[in-house]
Amino acid sequence: MPAVAILEYVVGREATHVLLIKQGFEQPLVFEARDDSGGVPHRTLELCAARLLIDFHGLPRNWDLDPKPTLLEALRLTPPVPAAKRNKGVLERTLANPNFRYQMDYWTKLGSRLLPEALRPHLEDCDLLSIIPHGPLHALPFAAL
Repeated sequence: MPAVAILEYVVGREATHVLLIKQGFEQPLVFEARDDSGGVPHRTLELCAARLLIDFHGLPRNWDLDPKPTLLEALRLTPPVPAAKRNKGVLERTLANPNFRYQMDYWTKLGSRLLPEALRPHLEDCDLLSIIPHGPLHALPFAAL
């Protein structure tokens, strides 16, 4: 029988928690999504989702006529990118180019934070991992993390 684990995320205003449910556990283990740089509040997840859309699809048409604070904040995530360079999406042929490098520090950092170091040893023997997102995590592709 395959070893199955469930990760359920609970996003709060100030922090994100991960509940690990696994066969043989009397109750779920609870971890805070964080690393040395801190936790993961709701706003951080919203900004990462917004920036991911910008990075791959470009800014919405006429965004600068009434710039939303979320878009402006998302553009400042590391590495910050001038809005002028985000007028078009990333083309598939560009991604296929082996010389293409795209820095997404904010995304790499988020992946580490959403799978806290203390949680990882509990997943080593798992054959199947089921992820239950919450709130803005629904807009983020976990497979890419």
